[in-house]
Amino acid sequence: MKKLGTFTSHKGNLIVSDPAFLESDVEYNVTIPVEQGSIWTVFYDEDEFESINLLYLTMNEETKMAPSDFEPLSDLVVVDSAQLVVMNTADYGRREAIDWEIRNTLEFDDEIDPFYIAISDEMMEDEIFLFPFGVAVQLMGDGHYEVLIRREDDNVTGIAIVL
Repeated sequence: MKKLGTFTSHKGNLIVSDPAFLESDVEYNVTIPVEQGSIWTVFYDEDEFESINLLYLTMNEETKMAPSDFEPLSDLVVVDSAQLVVMNTADYGRREAIDWEIRNTLEFDDEIDPFYIAISDEMMEDEIFLFPFGVAVQLMGDGHYEVLIRREDDNVTGIAIVL
């Protein structure tokens, strides 16, 4: 697995979602309660074609993942833009949270939310992008994705998504 970097969940709760869906909604995305101020290390794995096939976030730098340590959440994440984010719930969909240049590479019109445009810009450059409050990954297509979590002492300490 390759280490991408870290981000902090300043206000607790992470959301796993397509960045095109700007509201928390159990029909489309998953909210995971996490410890406020927790630092998450992001790892990913690639297949033989160098496409990302696993996204793994952990509160420690442990890369070993025993499948028996993880349990699936009951809800699936719906992706319709071939992009997925895992990020602080408090910053989800907030334009003012974006602290990098929004270039509008795809020339979206004014009706499209700047938050989605900012994530899409970065996905034009890289297949995976770490930002101060989360991570975004480019997927091979749309669909439903299962989110797996690891708990230790009733706290979520790991998140895995098979892509």
